[in-house]
Parts: sequence; C-alpha cells; structure tokens
Amino acid sequence: MIYSEKSSVIFTHVSRTGGMAIDNCMRRLAPDSRTIVGQHAPLFAARPLLGHRFDQTYKFAFVRNPWDRFVSWFAMMTNAQYASQL
Repeated sequence: MIYSEKSSVIFTHVSRTGGMAIDNCMRRLAPDSRTIVGQHAPLFAARPLLGHRFDQTYKFAFVRNPWDRFVSWFAMMTNAQYASQL
C-alpha cells in the first residue's frame, strides 16, 4: 500500500492487476510516496497508522475480471514451476 501525504492519496495494490505500474507512477509523480504497510495489505490496515488523516485521504485500487486474474496467476505459477525445474 502506497501513501502520499502531500497528495493525500492511498493506493491499495490488488495482486495481478498491474499495480506495480501505478506504484512506479506514484513514486515518480509524488516523491513523498512511501509504503506504509505490506504491498497487498487490506485498506483497513492503514487506518490506525494514519489516524484522523485516513478519512480525508483519497483511496483507490484497481480490480480485474476474476477469470483474467486467474489466468494471469496460473501463467505466473506455471512459469515459476517450469523455471525451477531447469
């Protein structure tokens, strides 16, 4: 999860949805962006860390069609298993 205090934005990274591209853009466009909890942590994990700022912060994430996400995950796992056998 990436947070920019200056821009007042939190990005929650959902796996297999292209979140690394958003992460890179945020770090480039909002230099104060930082990871506040684990990369794929649920949004509610940020509430205790931000306190009153949490409610005023814009929060966003991207989701993906579940079938596409599964195919992407399966391809990643298949490639990882194949690579480990070499």
